[in-house]
Amino acid sequence: HDETLKNLPDDMLYKFPAVLSHRAALDRPLAQSLCPILDKGMRADGIADWILELHSLQYTLDYLSYELRLEKDLVFSNRAEEAPMFSKFDDRKQYNGAVPSSAYLTQMYKREHETIRPHLNQENKKISVRQLNIDASVKAPKS
Repeated sequence: HDETLKNLPDDMLYKFPAVLSHRAALDRPLAQSLCPILDKGMRADGIADWILELHSLQYTLDYLSYELRLEKDLVFSNRAEEAPMFSKFDDRKQYNGAVPSSAYLTQMYKREHETIRPHLNQENKKISVRQLNIDASVKAPKS
């Protein structure tokens, strides 16, 4: 997928809304959030559970919206025909409620961290020092 992105114009490359891997893609803000979230101690399986919770909530809201729209259409059109059911959460051909695994999130974290590492190293080199203390004492264990 990196080859696909290389075909984009330079100004669009970093505006592309997803980070692609060989298996799937992550929303760019989510991929960029993995570094600070995991660095602060949250585990990848906790993030996967959190994504599942948010995805389930969105599915429920979409389902309710669909049902309300159908009800409104039936009232105003006086149609008695049956509309298709809203798809199931895990239906890969319709709604596709796929959620990334913790292993996939960890892989994407490592990949994203590698892309920003040179920038972080440069930023660390820029830190100025106002006071420098050196402790030259050597402490040996007492026998």
